[in-house]
Amino acid sequence: MTSLHRQKIVHLLKTKPMMPSEIATELNLSRPQTTRHLKELEERSLVICLNPDLRKGRFYTVTNDCVKIMKMLQED
Repeated sequence: MTSLHRQKIVHLLKTKPMMPSEIATELNLSRPQTTRHLKELEERSLVICLNPDLRKGRFYTVTNDCVKIMKMLQED
């Protein structure tokens, strides 16, 4: 996870589940950029969609693995 934007997304999602539009607004990113970053994070099992059956209004949050990784990095 080397992208600064992906790092910021993970830190945002650690605080609460959010929709891509909320993340985009908060980080001043385009929605397509945000969606692309979320997809990459999801492929790496760092974030998960809480309601994947919905086409609109999807909420994302960090996975337990992501939280563990973040804690390990903070200890260093």
